[in-house]
Amino acid sequence: MKKTHGIIILCVCVVAILFAQAFKGGDSTVSASMVELGDTANIAFKGVLATNGRVFAQTQEGKTLPVELGAKRLLPALEAAIVGMKQGETKEISLASDNAYGAYNTELVRTFPRSAVPADIDAKAGVVLQLTDKEGRSRPGIILSVTDDAVVVDLNHVLAGKDLVFTVTVEDIQKKVIEG
Repeated sequence: MKKTHGIIILCVCVVAILFAQAFKGGDSTVSASMVELGDTANIAFKGVLATNGRVFAQTQEGKTLPVELGAKRLLPALEAAIVGMKQGETKEISLASDNAYGAYNTELVRTFPRSAVPADIDAKAGVVLQLTDKEGRSRPGIILSVTDDAVVVDLNHVLAGKDLVFTVTVEDIQKKVIEG
């Protein structure tokens, strides 16, 4: 009788340990399906302007975008919202302009001599120019207006000053491989 009693107590203890691990996240299958920094998440997404719902970016139907979390390829606030998502989860993420591309900066609207624009470029409002700064970095600028003597160019990011809404689905997760 004592032997049976000991086996029952042992079984109860094993069940209790397994139960505790499942609720503490000790079960590796639970944590393995959540996105962590360093993981590559294959995401499907759509980004829209919060004011009017106009789509500014999205993945193609049935396609995903592989994103390594922590590699700084995404807006920091968007990346932070993806960390902790589970495989198959969809989340709507709203970003105020300050957490997206920043406020619109009127000081980034610059006037250049008309002669600074190469003759082979059809300089008119709405045309995107690739400009090179003093450090040799390329950055886009949108022509706002053109006169015989000057070209006014907006160097703000096209989404500066705009609140954004992203719908993100984590389709698949490749866990970071830890070597050591």
